[in-house]
Amino acid sequence: MIENITNEKVLDFTGEKSGTFVKLTHSPEEYIEQVKKMENTPTLIKINIKNSQKFYEGLKKLVKECDDNVCIKNIDKGRINIPNKNEFLKSEEIIDTILSEVNPEWSTKQKVAYVHYKMGEIVSYYPDWNFAKQYNDAKNEENLRNTPSVLSNGLGVCDGITFANMSILSRLGIDSEAINAKNHTYLCVKTEEGNIITDPTWDLFLGLFKGKPMYFGKDYNELTAPEHLAEKPPENVLSISEQELREIYTSIGIAGKDGKFPVPIMKLVDKVNDNRNLQNKKDKLEAFFSGLYDENGENFRKECYHTCEFMDILGPCISRLEIGKFDYRCVYKKDDIKCEKPILIFHSGEEELRDNIYLFPKKDGESLECMDIKEFDEKFKIHNNDNSTPFWEKYIDKDKDKGKDIDKENTSEFEK
Repeated sequence: MIENITNEKVLDFTGEKSGTFVKLTHSPEEYIEQVKKMENTPTLIKINIKNSQKFYEGLKKLVKECDDNVCIKNIDKGRINIPNKNEFLKSEEIIDTILSEVNPEWSTKQKVAYVHYKMGEIVSYYPDWNFAKQYNDAKNEENLRNTPSVLSNGLGVCDGITFANMSILSRLGIDSEAINAKNHTYLCVKTEEGNIITDPTWDLFLGLFKGKPMYFGKDYNELTAPEHLAEKPPENVLSISEQELREIYTSIGIAGKDGKFPVPIMKLVDKVNDNRNLQNKKDKLEAFFSGLYDENGENFRKECYHTCEFMDILGPCISRLEIGKFDYRCVYKKDDIKCEKPILIFHSGEEELRDNIYLFPKKDGESLECMDIKEFDEKFKIHNNDNSTPFWEKYIDKDKDKGKDIDKENTSEFEK
C-alpha cells in the first residue's frame, strides 16, 4: 500500500530497499486508484532504467494522475530541478518514436546498432563540462545524468547518455550494463552471440552527421584510450569487423548499398573545394560557414546547435579545406558571471584569417558572426576556472611572439 511509503510520498520502483523508502513490487498501473484518492499526490518517483516497455506504459498512466511538479528520477544525487511530469512525458514520446522505427524482425545487433546511431540525433554532450562541474552546478549535474532529463532537454554527460541508451534497449528486451571507467562510462550489451561494447557518447557526432561509427562493436583490447580502462573489463566480448559493421548499417537503412556512410557535411566541404571562384582561404572558409546555414542548401543549422558534436566534426572539415592552423572552443561573454552560456567560436592562425574570430549561432534567428579580434577580446572571456592564457591574445599585438598555432590533422576515418 502507498500509505506505507513515507510522509514524503515517495514511490520507489527501483526494486531496492533503501533507507526509509519502501519498494513497490507491482506494476505502476496498479497504484493509480490509490494515487487518485490521495490529498497530495506523490512528490518523487524513483525508477529503474532497465524496466520493460510494459512497465513504462503503466508508469506514464500513473504519472498523468500526479501533480505537474512530481519528480521522476533514476539516479540518487539529491532533488535539485530533476524532471517533472511534463519532462518525463516528453522523454517517453522520444523513446516511443525510436521504438516505432525499430523493425521487430531485426536481430539484436541490428537493434543495438540503430539505437546507438540515433543517440546522436537526440542528445548532445554538455559543452565545457570539465569546467562546469567545478563550480556549484548541482542543477546541471543531476539533469545531465537522469534519463528523463537527458532525453527531454537533449543534453547529457557520458553516464547520462549511457543510461538513456540502456533505457531504450530495455524497452526492446535487450539487456545491457554500464561499464564504469575512471573518468568515463560506456556500454556492454548482451546479444545471442556474445557481448558487444559500444560507446554512445564518443560516437554522438557520427550519428548526428551520418558518419561511420567508430565505437560500435569494439573488442575491449581495441579500446586504447585511458578513459576506457575499466576496473572490471567485460567478458565474452565480440569484435565486429568493419565489413560486418557496414553490412549491419546497410541492412537497417543507414549506410548505402555499397556500405558507405553519407556524411553530407563532407560533401559541402568538397563542393567548396571544387568552386574555382573561391580564390583564397578566407573565401573558402566563409563559403563553408555560409553553406552550413544556407536555407536553400543542405542546411546543417539543427546539427550545428549540438555544440560538442559540431566541434568534433569541425576539425576534419577545416583540415580538408587546407587550413592548417586553427582553434575552436567555447567562450563566454564577460557579463556571464557564472559562465553558464557557452558560445562556440572559431579562429585561424593563417596570415589572412588571424584578425577575425567567428561566432556560431546558438538558436533560430541568429546568424554566424565575424568579429574583429580586438573587439572580441573586449567582450569575451574563457571560463572563470581556466587559468590558461586565452589563445587569441597572441594574435592581438602583431609584434608579440605568435606562439604555437594548433595544427589539426584530418582524422576522417569515419567517412564513406
